[in-house]
This record gives sequence, C-alpha cells and structure tokens, in this order.
Amino acid sequence: MMPIPVRAFTLTVFARQEGQRHKLSETSIEVIQQLADSQQALSLRSVIRLIGRAEMFETQPKLH
Repeated sequence: MMPIPVRAFTLTVFARQEGQRHKLSETSIEVIQQLADSQQALSLRSVIRLIGRAEMFETQPKLH
C-alpha cells in the first residue's frame, strides 16, 4: 500500500494546531513549520515526532 502524499501546506497547518494543543512555544512551532515547509519531503509521522521531541525538550528541567 502506497503512502498518501501530504502537501507541505497541510503539514504546516497541522504543525501549528498540534503545537498549540501541546502548548509549545511560538519559536518551536515556527521551527517545525519551517521544516515542514522546506524542500525536504517530511511525512506526517516526522512532524508528529518533531512535536513530541519539542514538547519533551521544553518540559525538561533546566540545567544550570
């Protein structure tokens, strides 16, 4: 079964909605949107992983 191609615009909208739902910072959301909008062929799965990693990074305790 072939994967269904997802347009970059759809991925950027999805990245913004999910980033806001996960309470990510605006900077993190913008970076993920830029990656989804770049020439690289990112999949929906890749965007979901980026959101998860950004959420993990933002919620880690800060080391001094």
